[in-house]
Amino acid sequence: MADFRPYTEEGFIISPLSSYAAPYKPLATICIEFTPGYDRTYVNEKIVESKVNDDMYLSANGKKQQWRCPTQDEMLKKLVDYAKSIGANGLLDYRFEAVRPVKSNFNQVLYYRLTAFAISI
Repeated sequence: MADFRPYTEEGFIISPLSSYAAPYKPLATICIEFTPGYDRTYVNEKIVESKVNDDMYLSANGKKQQWRCPTQDEMLKKLVDYAKSIGANGLLDYRFEAVRPVKSNFNQVLYYRLTAFAISI
């Protein structure tokens, strides 16, 4: 569940609807994908302190990492930040989708996709 309130309070509109009742200027269709995995910028201190030495959690620079899956709020923030960078103050037709493999483990998420239509009101 995504929380739109922080953006609404600052005057940024996010709507799953594809239309808006007031005049607006269309800017772009935005699609951002996020893939869960070992994040090079995220280091888990508990793993770093661990004496276990293995290749699974050890990065090229010697820092141990942890599996990282971004939250829906983190992904929404990236989408809104990008929309703002191109001059948008609203997103229409907002969609959040978890893409899963078709023929194997359905519990696995290959990646997350966020799409929206950026507008200036």
